Amino acid sequence: EVGQLTALSVLELGTNQITGPIPSQLGQLTALKLLFLYKNQLTGSLPSEMGTLMDLVQFYALDNHLSGTIPSEVGQWKSLQICYIYANQLTGALPSALGELSLLEDLDLSNNQLTGPIPEEIGTLTALELLHINRNRLTGHIPIAFGEMTSLEHLSCSTNRLTGTIPSELGNLLSLKLLYLYSNQLSGTLPRELGQ
Repeated sequence: EVGQLTALSVLELGTNQITGPIPSQLGQLTALKLLFLYKNQLTGSLPSEMGTLMDLVQFYALDNHLSGTIPSEVGQWKSLQICYIYANQLTGALPSALGELSLLEDLDLSNNQLTGPIPEEIGTLTALELLHINRNRLTGHIPIAFGEMTSLEHLSCSTNRLTGTIPSELGNLLSLKLLYLYSNQLSGTLPRELGQ
């Protein structure tokens, strides 16, 4: 029934005790700009049908029990600026489609069970100011492309299984205020470019 509210632009359901899955019918609310589902007891996966929410600006689904993978359809959220899905039980890889979200400013996917490498495509998000992907099970290297995210102020990749060296390209991030890379398996030397 919620799918009939096609004029709805704001749906705020945060801090309740709502259970069950996110209805796929939310994908019919194409006027939605703000979707707040945080701090509930929601289960199941993020419906791929939500890819139709192309006017969505802010999505808060943190602190639930969501599982499954992040659907590649999130790459269709071209208006998205803030995306907080931390403190859930999401699995699988970070979709490369995240690199399509050119207006994205804050992305927090920390405290999940995400695996695999960090997609190079995330490095194309030049509007990004906050990237938290800590406390997952991510592997592989820190992408050299991260050096292109020149608006970045907070970068946290801590408590993963990342290997390789710290890219000297991080020295290009002149707006960076917080850099958390602890509790990984990084090696090599500390790049002198970080001192610029």
